[in-house]
Amino acid sequence: MRKIINTAVIVSILSITVNGGGSERKIPQLQQLTRTIHITDSTADIFEMVTSDSARIITPQIRSIIKGGDVEIEIVPVCVVDSVLIMVRHSGNQTDTVGVSRRAPYKIKWNASDYPDQDQQHLQFGYILFKTSGQKIICPPMPHRWVLDRDNNFSRKIHGCHQTTTPERIKIDGDLSDWRGVRSAKIGAEGTFKIRWSNSHIFFAAHVFDTSVTYSDFLEVHFDLHNDKSQFAGINHRSIRFGPKTRSNSFTVDLTSDGFILLDSINVLLSREMKWARTIDNGYTIEASIPLFCLSDLQFPNMRFGFDVSIVNADAANRSNFTSWSGTIFTNRYNPSQWGTIKLHQALPILKITLGLLLFIAAAAIAFVIAVLIKQNRDDYIYEEIESRGSSELMRSIEEKLQKLLSNPDLDKELLSEELGIDSEQLESEIMKETGGNFGRFLEFARIRSARSLLKETDLSFEKILSRTGFTELKSLSDTFEKISGTTMEKYRNRVREESSLEEED
Repeated sequence: MRKIINTAVIVSILSITVNGGGSERKIPQLQQLTRTIHITDSTADIFEMVTSDSARIITPQIRSIIKGGDVEIEIVPVCVVDSVLIMVRHSGNQTDTVGVSRRAPYKIKWNASDYPDQDQQHLQFGYILFKTSGQKIICPPMPHRWVLDRDNNFSRKIHGCHQTTTPERIKIDGDLSDWRGVRSAKIGAEGTFKIRWSNSHIFFAAHVFDTSVTYSDFLEVHFDLHNDKSQFAGINHRSIRFGPKTRSNSFTVDLTSDGFILLDSINVLLSREMKWARTIDNGYTIEASIPLFCLSDLQFPNMRFGFDVSIVNADAANRSNFTSWSGTIFTNRYNPSQWGTIKLHQALPILKITLGLLLFIAAAAIAFVIAVLIKQNRDDYIYEEIESRGSSELMRSIEEKLQKLLSNPDLDKELLSEELGIDSEQLESEIMKETGGNFGRFLEFARIRSARSLLKETDLSFEKILSRTGFTELKSLSDTFEKISGTTMEKYRNRVREESSLEEED
């Protein structure tokens, strides 16, 4: 009679076969680890325990970026053992035995030369401790700790994304007739995508060429709004999966010193706030509207950020084909350093109106407008060549001083520049260089960010938040908050409280 004592839910189980003690036994491989699981068998003198804390893998260290060749794996058990078996899981569903070490120090060389690059979800090391008593302690392969990445180059793929001033015209219904005139990008030979942005949302649409749409097909969209090009995906990265015949899902983790934490609150937030639709016709179409506050903690998006689209196409015979816009491979698709780049373009509604009136303006006015356009295009070209390099020391000083003066409703760039000891033109220039927006837009987002923080962390009334954020009228605060956040102040406060309750329950 076999008894199983389980302390947590196991998400998925697969197995590998190893030879031990003259007989073959299957070792369970668990995607999520329970703290301890005891399995006893009254018909045999065997005791197995599945746990991740009976030994430490000290090399390669957690958060190591492995470059290939011979990799030394060293395990330090916290109990006396007879021998140690080391395994590696890779490429999604393959698990190999690296070898067995029978004496301390328990070290084994793993040759990574023949393995394709692997991101943190695909490269996983695990072990089995064999004790002289016959007891066997199993640690299944562990994700989000190591990366195998030999490519030191970033993807050169760049796609322009234009701002829309009429986001209400984009209906999320799977019908892409609203997207006429928007430039598309090819996802290999498997599909195309289009992307727009507003002050509060990213809009995404894709069509996948597929003659046999199955439940195993999916499309993934990856975001790195901080544009850090890290080789590990953490709290600042989002990966969202859409299935033409299944639901959407998202993957966000917080990387810790000894592993990772699943950020279910962010994944729940995305599922609640994101709108998406699909249609199946000559392949399938995905259309989505994603709030910016679900994708990062930034006040407003960087003018350049990491992005990728990947497609897994599985036919009826369960043969799969993978393609990504950036050119990355299947086993390395969650590596932000391999994603491409989205370059945001701001809308110029006043200029568009002026261009529309050119037909009714005299020749002298036409010549003047053309001259302005030539200068603007030259400035745009120069701006687009500047890479985002993070905040400068001056920009950090601007942000710190701005926070101290934020409650002053008379705060303007002249007052702020006087406090900083610089002229207003230098202040405007630095903000434009770092954020891509002017002082007014920067100040507006800073006030709303402060309002969000107060709504989340305090029980202050809206009137008190009004005075602390520098607004003079409650209607102005409410309207600005809803424009930037895509929701009302009351709904935002209720949502973050509900998310906090969910985290406490977890």
